[in-house]
This record gives sequence, structure tokens and C-alpha cells, in this order.
Amino acid sequence: MAIDPRAFARTLVRLNVVYTAIKAKTTSRALTRDVGGEGLSFLADAPLELGEQVKAELSLPDRAEAISFTGEVTRCTAAPETTGSETAAHLIVVKFVMIDPKQLSMIQQYVRLNALPLEG
Repeated sequence: MAIDPRAFARTLVRLNVVYTAIKAKTTSRALTRDVGGEGLSFLADAPLELGEQVKAELSLPDRAEAISFTGEVTRCTAAPETTGSETAAHLIVVKFVMIDPKQLSMIQQYVRLNALPLEG
């Protein structure tokens, strides 16, 4: 039975994420759009292929060390209109596929404490 990722709490938040597209072996920086208990989305300049694996490090506030994980691209679309200094062309959605349970728990706790209702 598939789990609906939207069943888990998410929060709109801008956090730093550094990711490496494993196939292309390219490393980039981005800002998250939202973070949830099963994955995150971020705005990127270049597209990623569906199913592509990424290794990433997510920086949470008040944590000295970034949270490392491997994820899988589940969606890549044209970015919605951006504001201010945001100029990214693509919205990338990644689900966690390999992450230390303690680090996942930290993300889930952060989301629970900061969750706001999301539209759509």
C-alpha cells in the first residue's frame, strides 16, 4: 500500500540545502520551499529527472551539523512565480529514501513545531 506523502505534516520554510545529483555528479545549493516528514521541495536553476537519486545535506536552525540523506526526485516542474531574489526555474520534490532514523526524527520534530496548514 502506497503512503500519501501529503498525509504527513509539512511546513513552508526556507532552509539551505546542498545536493548532488548522483547521475550527473553535479553539486548545487538551493533553498527549500517546504519540508515534511517524508521529504522536501526546493527551487533549483536546473531540472532533475524523475527517479533521479540525490545526496543532500539540509541545514536546520540551531543545529551545528547538517542532516545528510539520500533522496529520490518525485516531481520536477516549472517553478511557480518567484518573488524578491528568487530566480529559480524549477520546483524539485524529493522523498527521503535513505536517512538516519535519528536525523529523520529531528526533521519531523522541526516540522511538527513549525507546521502551518498548506494549500493544495
